[in-house]
Amino acid sequence: HTLVFDMLAAGPGREWDEAAFEPVVDGLYDENLHTVIDAAETAFDLILGGSKEAEQAILPELLGIVRSRKQPALSSALNVLHNLLYAGVELPEQAWRRLCRAMAELLSATDYEKNCGSEAQIKRCISARSCGANLAFQMHLYCKRRGLEVPREILGWKELCAGSEFAEVRRQWIGEL
Repeated sequence: HTLVFDMLAAGPGREWDEAAFEPVVDGLYDENLHTVIDAAETAFDLILGGSKEAEQAILPELLGIVRSRKQPALSSALNVLHNLLYAGVELPEQAWRRLCRAMAELLSATDYEKNCGSEAQIKRCISARSCGANLAFQMHLYCKRRGLEVPREILGWKELCAGSEFAEVRRQWIGEL
């Protein structure tokens, strides 16, 4: 983490105001990939640390990045959300619904035939789908652990990974196929 993000992440149990998280949010929207990664790691640490203020300030931004497919932050946002679910963080109901919608939109937006023409575009789609499939699998497990019905948006990812998808994407759905 950079110095600013280290200062933020160093205060577990500390009371925060929303303005304290602006450097992290700004970092998520930065054009420099290394800054985005630092901000994403800090966001994960803060939310995992149980800071409700961090969750309220940063989680909507992560969801917005997924929904808008903002680059270069998309993969980092997908990975942070995956890691939060893997670590057992309970998402608020509204955040869960937004994430499900964002995952359906990501699946549609990365359709190779409709949205990807050049080799570079196809590679970006494969990368986004790989991270998306990884998160979708974790969302599937999240539902199973809580005895919830798996949303159709996530079942779409499962179907994708069971089909003739690129191996980089298929292998993200571990077992269950």
